Amino acid sequence: MGIYHEIAFRNTRGSGHYGTKAIFFPSVFRNCTLRSEGRFSIASPILFMVRGYYSMKGLSMVIRIAYFSWKGHTQKVATALAERVNAELVRIEPTGNFNIAIGGMKAFLSMKSPIKPCKTNLAGVDGLIIATPVWSHKVPPFVNEYCSAVSGGEEKPFHVIAEMGGRGAESAVASVKQQLEKKGMHFVSSASTVERDVDNGTFTATVETFANGILKK
Repeated sequence: MGIYHEIAFRNTRGSGHYGTKAIFFPSVFRNCTLRSEGRFSIASPILFMVRGYYSMKGLSMVIRIAYFSWKGHTQKVATALAERVNAELVRIEPTGNFNIAIGGMKAFLSMKSPIKPCKTNLAGVDGLIIATPVWSHKVPPFVNEYCSAVSGGEEKPFHVIAEMGGRGAESAVASVKQQLEKKGMHFVSSASTVERDVDNGTFTATVETFANGILKK
């Protein structure tokens, strides 16, 4: 619908409101004048501003990125992605120290391990992104715990980005996909990064492509 059909204003030269829809706008529109066809004239910069406001409002989404990071690689990826999609970051943290060997075994067996309280309810959130390292070709038990605690996500989209040493991203993504689809969520896309690319900074191209795809959905 065009901008002319969405704005109503008061003409200070007369009385009453003009337009078919009574939508209140700030006083910057107070002196707008009517054209004969029922539209209004307004300075180009202001019209551009209003159109831009409605465009951004229609495209805006509330996105949450939940991530677990052991050595800092996944945190770096999640932070870069959050900057590009304007997302809220939620860190998944173990309740205490953990043994990586035991953690890897639990990952392989798709087990869970306790995490500190964090945001798991998706009320008011339009989409979720899980950012996770790959452990034993699966995801860490802390990510499994987070996925099991997610609520309010029915019919909402989710994406997964896996950070790996060299391989295993596909099965890690499949693990998250299976868990969240059981909660009624809708899988949309995935991506993966490699530790050496995160270390040397070349991972940003992958994140950029992933982010663009998310924003177009």
